[in-house]
Amino acid sequence: MAHPSLVNIGAYIHAALLALSVRAQDAGPVEGNVLPVEDFRSGVLVAFTGEVAGAPATTAVTYKLQSRTDADGTWTDVRNPDGDTYTAALTGADQVKELDVNFLHLGDEHAELRVVGEVAFTGGATPTVVAGALLVRGGSSRRPV
Repeated sequence: MAHPSLVNIGAYIHAALLALSVRAQDAGPVEGNVLPVEDFRSGVLVAFTGEVAGAPATTAVTYKLQSRTDADGTWTDVRNPDGDTYTAALTGADQVKELDVNFLHLGDEHAELRVVGEVAFTGGATPTVVAGALLVRGGSSRRPV
């Protein structure tokens, strides 16, 4: 019999959190939902694009993670030990990118995350792109519900 982590991975992760709601986005920034992470040690940001409308010459959607210490705290970019910001960049329609994130890089005082997207186009007539993101969390000391 195989180990449950191989044949029942759903018991070890929590994927039912939209980090950034799926909808048509205009050019500019978009801020995602506040996500609790205190019970988890790692995650995978799954960022995606869908249909591009308005015939732009280029489309770029860049996602990054931010954290804060509490509800009144300032959002700051999450950085890895090398000082680089966790980012995922997509450059067109119908793309998906995964970004592995170690929540231990947040520090003990940071209990919340959000995803911030930046949408940019070149040309087009009022272009939009369907975009969104999902944060899959894992590494909890208790099995997720």
